[in-house]
Amino acid sequence: MDVITIESSAFNNLIDKINEIDVFIKKTSMESKKRQEQEIKQVQRERELRKKLEQEQELERKSKLSNTKFTYDDLCFEFDLSIKTLYRLGKNSLILSATERGRRIFKLDQIEKALDLKLITCTREKEIEFRKKYNLDEY
Repeated sequence: MDVITIESSAFNNLIDKINEIDVFIKKTSMESKKRQEQEIKQVQRERELRKKLEQEQELERKSKLSNTKFTYDDLCFEFDLSIKTLYRLGKNSLILSATERGRRIFKLDQIEKALDLKLITCTREKEIEFRKKYNLDEY
């Protein structure tokens, strides 16, 4: 076996260079970790902002939809119902309605409840079309 001999100054130079490389690696790994943490925080902030925006948009959509009103004629046209059927549902307090400027008005949320409870009978296609038109959830 051959023995390799190195001068002590050359050996010290090699040790110094190895230490410099070690310090550089540690420094870059710390910077990389910091950068990754910052990126993760940024992504989390963006997700939170997106979620808040979606919630605000959903609330705005619901408030607009809750103000949507229908008359007897609108509902008769949408679901092929007779005025007598709607009158009977209103009279029996199965669908809440209000009088506005001398006309009976039904709110969208009441119509949705009536559809869910099958108080308003219509074809499945008409119900799906109505729900899509007013962005209602499928039952």
